[in-house]
Amino acid sequence: MIFFEHFLPHLLAFSSSSPFWQGLDTGLHSSRATISEALPTSALLYTINSWSDLSDLVDKLVKSKTITHLKDLHWDIRPSPGYGTLEIRIFDMPSNAQDIAAIAALVHTLAIWFSRNGDWLAQVPKPAMWMARENKWRAMRYGLEAQIIKSTEGETLSLRDDCNRLFDRVGPIIREFGYQDYFVHLERLFDLGTSSDRQRKIMEQGGTFEEVIRHSIRELAEGTPIPTIQQAEQLTGN
Repeated sequence: MIFFEHFLPHLLAFSSSSPFWQGLDTGLHSSRATISEALPTSALLYTINSWSDLSDLVDKLVKSKTITHLKDLHWDIRPSPGYGTLEIRIFDMPSNAQDIAAIAALVHTLAIWFSRNGDWLAQVPKPAMWMARENKWRAMRYGLEAQIIKSTEGETLSLRDDCNRLFDRVGPIIREFGYQDYFVHLERLFDLGTSSDRQRKIMEQGGTFEEVIRHSIRELAEGTPIPTIQQAEQLTGN
């Protein structure tokens, strides 16, 4: 789980799609993430260094009637003993299948890279809690425009530049699995924006909240991000 903790803000930013709450702009790219954090057993996972740590924690939480089952832990990332898998749960709700497929390809690529490079953690340890908390907040607030904290000394890097470094690092795996188109799409989102960016653009251009909803429904039906009129003009240079 520690491997993925470094990139949870990136996954949240790519999937951000909830800038509005009850029709009002929250100023966030992912207001849905703030709602999920209302429960004490959600969001960032507790400090766990081994399977025995997890087993001991779950036993204590069940005994104290905090939870009744492991599934009651709604962490951003969670092991699933029944399936022997790791659940990545930090995502917002992308508006179209193309975004979802590209993000899934990123998760799979990271899983393969981590499985082949287990010594990476010896060089890059688990992020400090204050860094993890702040980086998640920055992804919630700024989406793909976030500046990510990269060291305990407070050094930062734009999420775009950090993704460029990451994509270069996992390049051989991208080519091995034929994921080039998915990663081209992720790179395109830095210019096109996520669903949150597109929703907000409609409102900024004088649209109504009903138009935002119709635009999102259209993206869902067509399975691809649809630029707003202004974005389309910018992308074509008109």
